[in-house]
Amino acid sequence: EVINCFLGRLASDKVYAFSTFFFAKLTQQHSPTLGYNYEGVRRWTARAHLFDGVRRILLIPVHVRDDHWCLATVLLNHHRQQQRCRGVVRWYDSTMSFHESQSLTYARRALKRIAHYLHDEQVNKHTTTTTTTTI
Repeated sequence: EVINCFLGRLASDKVYAFSTFFFAKLTQQHSPTLGYNYEGVRRWTARAHLFDGVRRILLIPVHVRDDHWCLATVLLNHHRQQQRCRGVVRWYDSTMSFHESQSLTYARRALKRIAHYLHDEQVNKHTTTTTTTTI
């Protein structure tokens, strides 16, 4: 709950902070391969309007292997004349160098799930998107 409280303080009109439970529900995290469950989180942002042109940053906390917390961020760039939204997804992990290959594999899987979520969310909200993931 400490992380939820801290992220809640960062949230504003331009920043949306997801709950610490979001990623686990999205990926069915107890699955070793990080599954994908959009239907499980589809209504979590019903009132948030993530792609309305106001939001600029999405913060997604991720609990990695019950070991430590990482943060995925989505930087949104809205193109009003083209009626689309582009996003860059980034991954922050303070222990990346300690478990390099395992951390990179997990981060890539997590970023793919987040990009997939953003695409599904855009389709569900009837807008278009392009996302790019970087580690």
